Amino acid sequence: MKSFPEFLYSIVFPDECGNFIRPPKKPTVGYFPEEGQIASLKQLGDKIEEILETDRPIQIGRICTGGLLKNECKGIHTLVISGYKTICAKEQPELCRKLYKVQNTWGQAWQDQNNDGWVDAENLLKNINPPLNFGLLSWLK
Repeated sequence: MKSFPEFLYSIVFPDECGNFIRPPKKPTVGYFPEEGQIASLKQLGDKIEEILETDRPIQIGRICTGGLLKNECKGIHTLVISGYKTICAKEQPELCRKLYKVQNTWGQAWQDQNNDGWVDAENLLKNINPPLNFGLLSWLK
């Protein structure tokens, strides 16, 4: 073997195991904003939509879920956004809102209580605990 990891892998998963499919190489991960940059809420929203349009879910971090105490967030959470849509009022079609489909680790009860995970995009983004810097969004390329 060329390296210790290859050697260890060959011991744990020998070729004699039959039709074993080896896992793919380490995935490539995209991040936004890039290192050294700070993004606006609009830039974050645009990037979320751009990634979702490639059929990839996106992880978003530092969502303030615990409320504020003396202007400091009491609880931070990371979640996955798997889709988005725009809804408009029938009587006033100019009144439109974007919604994100959130997959939350808090379980099915949370999904059921929150419109099957469809949340207001603007409110979600406003609840990000600053700064809006490197790695706030991440996805598999």
